[in-house]
Amino acid sequence: MSQLAANAQNTYELPGFGNSNTLPIKASTEIFLGSAVGLASGYARQLVAGDLFGGFAEQHVNNSVATDGAAVIPVRQSGRIQCAITSAAVTDINKAVYMSDGATFTYTSTSNTLIGRVVRWVSTGVVVVEFNVTVQAAS
Repeated sequence: MSQLAANAQNTYELPGFGNSNTLPIKASTEIFLGSAVGLASGYARQLVAGDLFGGFAEQHVNNSVATDGAAVIPVRQSGRIQCAITSAAVTDINKAVYMSDGATFTYTSTSNTLIGRVVRWVSTGVVVVEFNVTVQAAS
């Protein structure tokens, strides 16, 4: 491929849509609104330590059938989220943040899933984390 020699029309996603996605859900799995979503063998579930990070669930979906992918979950794949981390302090800006399950944020990397970095301290034990599903590929 070479540099453009004429104008080219690109296709862009509208603001607000570029950081959302829809993922197929693992069989017999329920995912709750607000849960971190992990990917296991390509299918979404509530995040389990070590999963590939898929984003945060934007609604509650119950794939109660025994078929992988019979339902899908809309997820927010990038953005900022305020969260509680017991040891969070004002000096934690740019510190890596991990999750050990669908609702537990931590600074402990061992066996956990990297989701992003602290961008703002709110108060003792509370920070704002910039998360992105591509963060694992960059780590």
